[in-house]
Amino acid sequence: MNSTMVQFTMMRSCIGILLLATQVGCVNRTLTITSDPPNALVWLNDREVGRTPMHVAFLYYGEYDIRIQHDERETLLTSRWIRAPWWDAPFVDIAAEVLPFQLDSTPVWHFDLQPRNDNPELLVDRANAFRTREVGDQ
Repeated sequence: MNSTMVQFTMMRSCIGILLLATQVGCVNRTLTITSDPPNALVWLNDREVGRTPMHVAFLYYGEYDIRIQHDERETLLTSRWIRAPWWDAPFVDIAAEVLPFQLDSTPVWHFDLQPRNDNPELLVDRANAFRTREVGDQ
């Protein structure tokens, strides 16, 4: 083979690899959060992300701290886990990123918010009950 033929073969191979690389799929990770009532303000890991119902992209699986606030309801502070699907496990995820189709991870969380309890008499009663339980009768 002469050098021109080798260069032509190498160029075809490079073009083929580039075309193949542009045709690979990807992994979409989208968390859906809803609440009852809707239009509650959502914070994930102390970052405001929007109002319910909402979709937010995420990069990492694991535990998320959640704060949900609504003007007419009690603020909810909790945590939830997003578990990785089998195709997003370490080392397998590298192959999943280059498959020629798209993979979707779409966990859904729903939160029911409790009505506000702004009655000052009930607040005092709860405080007294707490004091009695923690300190005792002195």
